[in-house]
Amino acid sequence: MKALHFKLIGALVGLLAGFTYYYFVGCTGSCTIWSNPYISSGYGSLLGYLAVSMFVESKRESSNNESSQR
Repeated sequence: MKALHFKLIGALVGLLAGFTYYYFVGCTGSCTIWSNPYISSGYGSLLGYLAVSMFVESKRESSNNESSQR
């Protein structure tokens, strides 16, 4: 359960980072990802979730690793 909280926090941070990037840097019309605030926020949220998922180990993965080491 704790791993899910970290992943959701990562998604929220990514969402804010995606919107911030759109607001301060974004393109005007020619960039399909960064010219729309909804798409850039969603893309940032996905990247934040995946980035945290690389470092947080879930219970299912840890129980499989323990049983294979025995």
